[in-house]
Amino acid sequence: MFMREKLYSRRNSADSKKAVRIFCLKKERFLAALLTNNESPICYTKGKKMGGMNVKTGKGTSELTVLPGYGRRKLLAYAESFQGLAKLFEQEENGSPFSQGNPFHRDALDVSLGEEQGEDSENSVYMTESGQAYAQEPVTEEERSLCLWHSQMTQNRALMAGHLKEMAQIMESVARQTFQTLPLSERDRRQIIRALKEQGIQVQEIYLLENGNERFQISITMKSLRTEVFTVEEIADFLSVLFDKQLLPEKNSIFFLKDQFETVIFEERARFGVLTGAARAIKENEKISGDNYSFLETENGHMVMVLSDGMGSGEKACRDSALVIELLEKYLETGFSKEMAVEMINGALLARSEEENMSTLDLCDVNLYTGNVDVFKVGSAYTYIKHEDGVEILPSATLPMGVFGQPDIERYECRLAEGECIIMLSDGVADCIRSENKEATLRDVIEMLPTKNAKELANNILQFAIHQSQGKIRDDMTVLTLSLWENQ
Repeated sequence: MFMREKLYSRRNSADSKKAVRIFCLKKERFLAALLTNNESPICYTKGKKMGGMNVKTGKGTSELTVLPGYGRRKLLAYAESFQGLAKLFEQEENGSPFSQGNPFHRDALDVSLGEEQGEDSENSVYMTESGQAYAQEPVTEEERSLCLWHSQMTQNRALMAGHLKEMAQIMESVARQTFQTLPLSERDRRQIIRALKEQGIQVQEIYLLENGNERFQISITMKSLRTEVFTVEEIADFLSVLFDKQLLPEKNSIFFLKDQFETVIFEERARFGVLTGAARAIKENEKISGDNYSFLETENGHMVMVLSDGMGSGEKACRDSALVIELLEKYLETGFSKEMAVEMINGALLARSEEENMSTLDLCDVNLYTGNVDVFKVGSAYTYIKHEDGVEILPSATLPMGVFGQPDIERYECRLAEGECIIMLSDGVADCIRSENKEATLRDVIEMLPTKNAKELANNILQFAIHQSQGKIRDDMTVLTLSLWENQ
């Protein structure tokens, strides 16, 4: 069974009390060292001078590229090649007799439609786009098969062109990625270097970074001068005291600082944290659920909650929905946009085999710095957002993935405030409700539930659904909840 719920604690919970005591002692010693030198913590606000820190955003500001010049040129050349391949696929599609601009495309579509509806092509009358009627010439089975094959090839070429374009855009984005480096005043630079040296850390370079995301980031190239090993989290604790703002090492940073120079980027902790909950029930007479889910924290300060319901139940449904979750995680971590990730997964389901591989997708992307939420729905059940003044419903009326060449995506944008919660569920939950308006009934139940605990909320909703079905679980049921809380 594939489900993933990652832990976001920076330390092992068993050692949390010990870690807090150690940090408090280090903080007292660190502050004492600053006060002994008559220095105050450095305060930084973008574009302003505050406290002891002088940040210059004009003269002296430089641009720092992530990749060296040769690497950038090579990556841009690769991107141009992929763009050329994408144009080639588009030209082949436009030149095909089955393309949208070709008159024969109408006949091809009519033949396909007539076959699906079981119509007799000899007696069928069709309408042109101008409204004129015409009779379809008799079509053999071989011509029908050829038409459908060409139609499938056209869809595949369009999908391939889109995938190549997306890959080219990602390469260009990485190649052109830059940071604006903001120089520190000499006084502040010396203060940081001296403070870290007293802890046994030698600093080579320091930069404040500005990359357009409105987040405080600082890059430090440093090494350890002592035999004892420093963790970058301990260094983040020192810097948090020094800058009077909570800093964390960037995701995927090194864990230990050794006796060789390493560059580590520290960033401001997100404004919001999340509490997540999940509750599930497996269909009667089945050993495994066809629903799969994941909570994923991305590098850019977002939390993604995703739920997929495979068609039917049992092992095959589980495999299909697990594939959706696994591919989505990989694409998002690689840097693909959510839209292109969904399209690529849809193409994978279509091309996987002759069997039907339909799965729903419910995706919720929460920006932990602003509270903004993006919701993507493909064939999924309704989503509910529990606000302070009521419950909002995000409806869905699309087909699952793996049905058509282009997935029908419904997208919603909203904003969560502290203490508010977003609830996603599989259709097995809604189908249990004994009411003509199932969605409204669920909305009223969610609104009446007093708890703000994400886990309790998920359990209460699932218990209500099972009670409505009189204890009979006729389909897999999954409830996911995510509540937003402001970090102190």
